Amino acid sequence: MNNPRGLFFLSLVLAVLCGRRAYGQTLPIQQIMDAKMRALDTRLETSVTFDADRMYLGEALEKVSAQTGVSVSIPAEDLASGIPITCHVKNIPLADFMNSIWSLVGFPNATWQITATAQKNTHSYQLLPTASSRALADRLRGESRRPGS
Repeated sequence: MNNPRGLFFLSLVLAVLCGRRAYGQTLPIQQIMDAKMRALDTRLETSVTFDADRMYLGEALEKVSAQTGVSVSIPAEDLASGIPITCHVKNIPLADFMNSIWSLVGFPNATWQITATAQKNTHSYQLLPTASSRALADRLRGESRRPGS
């Protein structure tokens, strides 16, 4: 693999499936935006229409935040924020969009998490890799650097 930044190109066309959402001062880590989360923050039902071709994940989340008025992000210092994605969605709830992104970046036994934080009747959401997903990424980077890979 001769990609010096070790980034994968992930192609994604989102159709959608899931859930609903939650409320409180600091909410427990959620792996998907479930019915409880959606019930606590109705903004998760805000419709998203979004097209991105090879846009960095962090930038895509910033654009969706601007469109919906709901803060969704990935830490800029996290290497995963630089994963390029292709995404085409039309009129889907924000929670479904986030669930789809969550399923895109995760793997069995290497899932990501979505954290929710509430301040003055508003929530912000952050997509974060777990220790198991970081371990998988480190292992894959190590294997890609071996001679003959």
